[in-house]
Amino acid sequence: MGRCYVVTGASSGMGKAVADLLEGRGGRVIRCDLNDGDVRADLASPAARRAMIEEISRLSGGVIDGLLLCAGIAAFVPAAVSINYFGMVELLDGLRPLLKRSDAPRAAAISSLGSTFETDEAIIAACLGHDEAAALAAAEARAGDPVVYTSTKRAVQLACRHRAVQPEWAGAGILLNLVAPGIVDTPMMAERLRNPQILAALQATMPLATGRYGTPEEIAELLAFLVSPANGLIVGQQLIADCGSDAIRRPDHV
Repeated sequence: MGRCYVVTGASSGMGKAVADLLEGRGGRVIRCDLNDGDVRADLASPAARRAMIEEISRLSGGVIDGLLLCAGIAAFVPAAVSINYFGMVELLDGLRPLLKRSDAPRAAAISSLGSTFETDEAIIAACLGHDEAAALAAAEARAGDPVVYTSTKRAVQLACRHRAVQPEWAGAGILLNLVAPGIVDTPMMAERLRNPQILAALQATMPLATGRYGTPEEIAELLAFLVSPANGLIVGQQLIADCGSDAIRRPDHV
């Protein structure tokens, strides 16, 4: 029997691409999203997150081999805190017992190149302190500012890195990593990428050494490797898949 995977954000973009890829390779995929899939839930709701964990446990039979957290919003609104951060970490922690029962458990989450940009320490501290009310309040104070989004992604990066090397994660054989895309041509980004002014601003902020932006299918290949048994060495890393943007912006940051 093939490996069982759980994919959030599976109805479009990078989540759909990796769910399709894993199914095409013989895996069983439990697709999760807001309005479509095997499990439907609003990650902004704590109650919905708990119900989602229970439903995944039921559908999986209590064992999952790979967890891929791709759901998120690229918006500068307080809800990004609940969806991008708390929706991710609560699923990570809540589904860890199911991963532990696998022979080769792996987990990967979508971060963002945004995690390398300016952030807000108050938002990050509240997230890492698992105080959702305080994180939402801090985000409300910066609503409309890109740091709301970048801070959620920086908090995701830190949360995964802190967890990855702990006894209950790597010590139990569960390898956890992230992929941080730059500009990717997804449905969420489609309108921005087709607007010449917005695209020019994006490319000025995130220059492209390759002269093009990525595709969901390319990110899917990275995610699929990270959650495969073939990955036995990468732990707690954020793989930046950005067509060279970070190397141009921060050439001495290694």
